[in-house]
Amino acid sequence: QNASATCSTLRDLWQAFTGAPNPAARQERLQALCRKVHFIAATAGLAGCHRLAQMASAFEALLFELSNRPAAISPSVLRTIASTIDFLALLFDCARDAEPEAPLSVQALVVDDDPLSNRLVVSALQRAQIQARSTEDPKEGLRRLQERHFDLVLLDVAMPGMDGFELCKRLRKLPGYEKTPVLYVTAHEDFEDCAKSALSGGDDLIAKPVFPMDLAVKAVTLLLKHQMAPA
Repeated sequence: QNASATCSTLRDLWQAFTGAPNPAARQERLQALCRKVHFIAATAGLAGCHRLAQMASAFEALLFELSNRPAAISPSVLRTIASTIDFLALLFDCARDAEPEAPLSVQALVVDDDPLSNRLVVSALQRAQIQARSTEDPKEGLRRLQERHFDLVLLDVAMPGMDGFELCKRLRKLPGYEKTPVLYVTAHEDFEDCAKSALSGGDDLIAKPVFPMDLAVKAVTLLLKHQMAPA
């Protein structure tokens, strides 16, 4: 019943943050936005609106991290915040008319030849309530995809033997993976990578160095949009 007012408040807090006159004011307004999102996450969970709760929880974690590390606020992170606020409004609309939801249970596979990046991504996904496994070998990643189904796949672009774009093309040919969300992690968020991402069947990409909760919020968004899409 209060969804419209809540979403309006989120947008007002966001605009106040982006229009802050100085770093101190920006920090204060970011914390206010974080508190509002925390309230949404808590009440959505109590109401059994699990999609809304998971999205809000991941978003809250991102905002909390940024309040402690304001230097991490990049153009990519700002785009993520703006798009997430819009997506929360959509989730409110869906929650209003939907039947009670079952708790979400999803599995992700991370393929990155950098072991440190692998651990970073897996940890971020786990904080967003996504169970994740990883491998540093793209051929091993393809084998795992053939053996079982994953709900989300995160691929490094530059890997020896088989790059992420080629792995995604092969993934798309596997039964049940025609529409599985794929998020690329790339060293360069440039036009060429964006074009290759689309051509190879990827859904989104994020540039290294990765800010963990930015990645987690993107991942949750991809998952929920996929779940909500018409069959």
